Parts: sequence; C-alpha cells; structure tokens
Amino acid sequence: MDYRRAGNDVMETEVLTASPAKLRRMTVEFALRNANLAIEQATTDGGVRKSEATLNLRDALTELLGGIRPSEEALPKQVADMYVFLLQWLTSAEVDGDREKLVDISRVLEIELDTWNQVALTTISGSSVPQSSGGDESLESICFDA
Repeated sequence: MDYRRAGNDVMETEVLTASPAKLRRMTVEFALRNANLAIEQATTDGGVRKSEATLNLRDALTELLGGIRPSEEALPKQVADMYVFLLQWLTSAEVDGDREKLVDISRVLEIELDTWNQVALTTISGSSVPQSSGGDESLESICFDA
C-alpha cells in the first residue's frame, strides 16, 4: 500500500468536507508550520533564505489576505492590514536574512490560529460566528472560503 497516497486521500477528503472556518484554520496551520520550518532552516543556515518553506508561507499569507472581503468595517481592514504587514515582514526577512522576523511572523500566526480554533469551537457548539463588541457584523466580512 502506498501510504503517502493514502495520506493524500485523507487530506483531500478533509479539505473537501471541511467547513469554511475549518479551511481557514487549516490555512493558518499550514502558514504556521512553514514559518516554523523556515525558522529551523534559518537557524541551520545562519540566516533566512528563500526556500520552499518561505514560498509556502507567502502563498498561505496571500490566500488568507485574499479571503477578506472588501468592507467599510474596521475589523476586516485591520485583519487585511495584518496580512499585508506579515507579507512585507517576510520579504524583509528574506532580504535581510533576519531570523527574528520569522519568529515575529510565527508569533502572530500562533495568535491567529488560537482565534480560529475559538471560532471553530463556537461553530461546533452550535453558536453562530461570534460578533465583536458593539454588535456590528464586521466578522462577516472575513470570508471563510479560504
């Protein structure tokens, strides 16, 4: 049996059957894994270099940024600004060879993953997506179709 193929089939099934919020969480997990891999490589290589890990990280951040619907609400703009900053910080890390910038990206992604884990728990418990204080619908502007 080809276990890699079986693993790919399981992952494909998980992606095809996942809720939109879970897909977004999976994308954040993918970004975080690649950020941590890039940190390990930077430690070994003595600095950040463009690699498959940094390319995958850039792709995931771009996907997450692309999943934010244009809105006049503050929250979607702030989230979009965060992803733009992370993309710029990644570019700066590659140009400067600065491992600490990757560590910063990883820290932000850990917080983002925690947020999406909370959203998933809220969704599983049968509640709707949590609203920000003040009752506006700004979270609805963040596309769950990652």
